Amino acid sequence: MSLSHFPHEQTISAMAEDLWIGARVKYGDQTFLLRYLSALPTGVDTKFYPHLVTVAWSYDSANRSGMPDASTRDAQICFEDIVDKALEEAGNAYLVWVKTGGGAKVWFWYSHDVEEMLEIISHALEGRGQFPVEISDEKDPEWSVWREFVDSLDSRR
Repeated sequence: MSLSHFPHEQTISAMAEDLWIGARVKYGDQTFLLRYLSALPTGVDTKFYPHLVTVAWSYDSANRSGMPDASTRDAQICFEDIVDKALEEAGNAYLVWVKTGGGAKVWFWYSHDVEEMLEIISHALEGRGQFPVEISDEKDPEWSVWREFVDSLDSRR
């Protein structure tokens, strides 16, 4: 996975809360909101979570900012809350970063077992309607994609 869809840009502002950092990245007239783990959680063996799972929710932006409208944003928050809680409780996956902007919200999880993860997500969302997401995965036992992403942002703060 290439990080090229994360704009290299002039303006980054960040706030840290525990291990999570929130950043606003400006790229031309578009704003991207990022939340990401700034450090590996204590005791996590990355080799136990070797699959980078990307969940993307594309949307039409009503304005030039590239951000979702209020109802889409609320649905995305609901989706994340339900899915992340279910995956965390099952011990299947770690959410490591989220990108919003440019007409898409993308979540990045590292999972122990992708098939099990999909079953957990399906069960957690049962009876809640359809969520317009596309899911892909790739092997990354060293979490190098996440490490490159964090390093690229840390070098610009």
